[in-house]
Amino acid sequence: MRAVLAAMLLVAPVAVAAQSRTAQLLQAARQHISANQLDSADAELRAALDAAFYPVDSATVYVWRGVLEHVRGSDSLARASFRQAFALKAGFSTEGLARAFPDVATMLDAEARAARVYVASNLDDKPAWRSGPGVAYPRDVRRRRVAGLAVVTAVVDTLGRVEPGSVQVLETPDSGLVEPLKQMMLATTFTPGRVRGRPVRSQTSLGFNLTPPPLGNPTQLVT
Repeated sequence: MRAVLAAMLLVAPVAVAAQSRTAQLLQAARQHISANQLDSADAELRAALDAAFYPVDSATVYVWRGVLEHVRGSDSLARASFRQAFALKAGFSTEGLARAFPDVATMLDAEARAARVYVASNLDDKPAWRSGPGVAYPRDVRRRRVAGLAVVTAVVDTLGRVEPGSVQVLETPDSGLVEPLKQMMLATTFTPGRVRGRPVRSQTSLGFNLTPPPLGNPTQLVT
């Protein structure tokens, strides 16, 4: 216990010092961006990222890296930096951004909407099944006449496509149907979820009554 406490006491001052150093470098970088001294700002942002101790500090550095890239004339690099900030899944400070760089603030807001995954309770219109194939039953599973309920969740993007890697099979009557269910979802298109009329990335959860062919359609959408 004493060893753990001693370690915590040693880490705390290091964290505070690193956070203070990052804040100082960020402040200097912001001043140099405003003065169009972009090389100096670049060096300070690199040093700030190296000194960052917490994800929130790193995320804030990436936001101002995006500002720098925008001032340099590359909105594609600016958006890439914003996406790195959101990937850290940490809140970050944008103090003074909207006032000094309103166009960058608008860009950041658009990236924030693109990065967020909305759940059903936050949607005005939920994603709806548009078209897709049935489950391709593996031979062994078909021979055993496996049937039952499957429950699948996935993230649907703003174009109505299922994002690879987002598909999770929560329930299935047989483990041999997990991969066919995932492949079915990836080949399916949806009407995207919407918030205030805008398409957004959204979570969807679907239930299927599975029956082996040739007794009928192997996937009957039930929820």
